Amino acid sequence: MARRRAGDRAAMAALCGLIALGLAAPLAERWLTHFSQEEQHPLFLQATAGTRDVPVDHPTWDGDPAGFQRLDRDGDGRLGDAELADAEAAARSLLFLEARFDANRDGRVTRAEAPAAAPALAPAAAWLGEGWFEALDLDRDGGLTRAEIVEGSRLLRLRSAHVALLDTDGDGVLARSEWRGAPELATFWLGTDYQGRDLLTRVLYGLRLSAWIGLAAALISALLGALYGGVAGYLGGWTERALMRGIDVLYAVPFLFVISLLVMTLGQGLLNLLLAIGLVQWMPLARVVRGEVARLRGTDLYLSARLLGLPGWRVLVRHLLPSALVPVAPFATLLVPAAILDEAFLSFLGLGVQPPNPSLGVLLVDGARGVGANPFALACPALVLAILLAGFHRLGDARSRR
Repeated sequence: MARRRAGDRAAMAALCGLIALGLAAPLAERWLTHFSQEEQHPLFLQATAGTRDVPVDHPTWDGDPAGFQRLDRDGDGRLGDAELADAEAAARSLLFLEARFDANRDGRVTRAEAPAAAPALAPAAAWLGEGWFEALDLDRDGGLTRAEIVEGSRLLRLRSAHVALLDTDGDGVLARSEWRGAPELATFWLGTDYQGRDLLTRVLYGLRLSAWIGLAAALISALLGALYGGVAGYLGGWTERALMRGIDVLYAVPFLFVISLLVMTLGQGLLNLLLAIGLVQWMPLARVVRGEVARLRGTDLYLSARLLGLPGWRVLVRHLLPSALVPVAPFATLLVPAAILDEAFLSFLGLGVQPPNPSLGVLLVDGARGVGANPFALACPALVLAILLAGFHRLGDARSRR
């Protein structure tokens, strides 16, 4: 009894954890992230957690009207491609300031180190004027940190996507009436990957995709296993023995060989991946369903249906299989973590989900490339995958013991 209560508590904890993960993805995408999953930031490759940059797809604006005059260098009241390109070049020169001229490697560029940077900072100095160092030194401590440089350069980093959002008349330039201020910065809460993409956004999308693949592949496996096992258990005799020996033969073939062959035969793609996983994971369920249907053939349920003159296929589909699946359903939930793990394993080998789609397996591959620069790139998708697998496994295991 105590074991059952412990199992129930574990199942409830697993269920709550899975619900929390399911709710976290859309809520975090709405409130915590301002970057799309494929938005690249070339100046922030493998950036550490907490780095900030200007988002492209979800920009916000601070309403600073004076920024327009600083960008409109020719004074014609319009911001064209040439002015925006020059502003971007100035921003790049600022963002390389810390990396190139931090002589003592303390993460700050002091006033004494700044003169050596003057030639490289010519584009930025042209925009910010002679007092560019003081303009960037927000805390007035005599040193520029990367955060201050990023904050000070945001006005200069308008991109074509921002211009398109503000260009209401569609003429390709920004008029003073269309200006809504400089773009505000958003935070990479977990840093970026090796291509400068927001890691939190990609982990959330990867969680959703991997969970969807696991559920869909498990459903395919459950349908195949229930049908195959049901037919074997209902027919019995030599047919049953032949069908079950076929499963034994498939069990003897290495899993990786079978699924790799299926992927190469069907071709790479999300639908083909689902079919490949589903065509491999159905065999354990088929064994369980076969035993349950064979047991039900000796009960009054089967005899009553046959006495009523129902055809054999209808007895199997309408009566035996639904009754057999009730005790088998908890076992079927264990197919979900198995399918998720298969997807992650195949994606890690390059046979599963293909970039740029960010499944958890793909994120593990990307994270392994840059684990030295940003450990979150590997730790976060690995932790989410572990929680997802443990939740489904604990939920299915607790239900199967009832």
